[in-house]
Amino acid sequence: CFKFRGLRFRARSHTSPLPSPKSLHALSSLTGSVLLALAVLSMIALGAFTATLLMMMPAWALNLGHLRVNIAHRVPRVAPSIALNMGELEPRSDLRNAQASVALTVSWTATDDNFNEKFVGFKENHYIAMLADHRRTSLFVEAIEQRLAEHPAGTMTVLDIGTGPFAVLALAAARAGAKKVYCIEANKDVADRARQEIEWAQHAIHPAVIEVIDGFSTEVSLPEKVDLLVTEVAGSIASEEGAYATIRDAQRRFMKRPSEPSSYIPYSYQTMGAPATDMVHHSGGAEGKCVRVEADDTTLQLLADPQLVEDIRFADTLPAHGTIGAASSLVWRIDPSRVSANELSFGKRLKGHAEDSLKAQGLETGPLTRDIARHLSGIALWPRLVFDKESTMVYESRGPRGEHQMSHWPTFVPLLASRPIPIEPGDIVRASWTADLQDGQVTTPLVYTMTIMRDWRGCGLDAAI
Repeated sequence: CFKFRGLRFRARSHTSPLPSPKSLHALSSLTGSVLLALAVLSMIALGAFTATLLMMMPAWALNLGHLRVNIAHRVPRVAPSIALNMGELEPRSDLRNAQASVALTVSWTATDDNFNEKFVGFKENHYIAMLADHRRTSLFVEAIEQRLAEHPAGTMTVLDIGTGPFAVLALAAARAGAKKVYCIEANKDVADRARQEIEWAQHAIHPAVIEVIDGFSTEVSLPEKVDLLVTEVAGSIASEEGAYATIRDAQRRFMKRPSEPSSYIPYSYQTMGAPATDMVHHSGGAEGKCVRVEADDTTLQLLADPQLVEDIRFADTLPAHGTIGAASSLVWRIDPSRVSANELSFGKRLKGHAEDSLKAQGLETGPLTRDIARHLSGIALWPRLVFDKESTMVYESRGPRGEHQMSHWPTFVPLLASRPIPIEPGDIVRASWTADLQDGQVTTPLVYTMTIMRDWRGCGLDAAI
């Protein structure tokens, strides 16, 4: 549904003596005349008020923000710094048929939209969403069972970093025959809940098998080194929850065989990216400079196939600090078939009451959806978890080509400008990417920078910026 601002009137009740029938008849006639006059004046005033509003509105004034399903960690990020590199723009009198390029740079930190400024924290609904993500949980459990089945029962020691309140992965390892499972949890209250879950599971496992340790994994110690690390500290951008610092420290202090891929579940965290157009951003309803959108939300559509942005392989030598570039060449061609499909998808979202509302503003759905489908909001980013070196087990938060599907991980979009940038099918979008580890501590949030260079043949770019 769509909401419009309107006037709200409140009826008031008064107590007074009842008038005589004659007076009531006279009052009724007078009231009717007055009400008719007031109605005419109200219509004139409301018409003038509406006309004034319409003149103040952008190209279209429907607030689409409520079309999205919002949960606490899916809110827009507070405004990161936006820098426009105008040096790449040449003055042109006619941009419609000209070739030109523009560079736009957007920068943000990993905790910009989190309640904790030092590291990404979670609340109860986040933990429930993770647990309810059946594909995620079942893949982790299956990978743990397969890995432990390769060794005699009761011989493997396991470490679970970020065990959470339900200790799901730790319990899976214990049930699969681990000799010992160490669970590290930074939040003491969450760690206490994990201990309770483990106590309730004593009918299935010996209570001494699992040990919960409070604190950040980079600040605690273990009595022994372990055979297998199991952890899920990946964000919508894979590295945003401190994966580099966490895994690097675990390699150095906790792992018996740190350079062997079989020592880790999963094998790697990846971040995928693709140009996207956001219907809510186009309507002016996107608050903030960056947004998180549910992976199955069709108000966000991709304009090209995804490319690999990050690839954090747990058995590799990971950097301690400094900046890390993109894992692949980030070049996309705006796909004409996707643009056409997006136009149809947006049209379906605007059918019904929305279509009537648009017509009331003198707008037609067809031209509007065509316009939305030919705009660039930013590079959409989402995580992908690879569980084994051969990639036989992979968790896709979106489909392999970025298709919509259910996931507890939202898609993250750093918006390039306050309004989307016009594009055309066949345009080339290039990007550079850096993740700044700063001092390399898990409590120091990463700083991300993405610069987009687009070769285009359209017009109206200056107005969009």
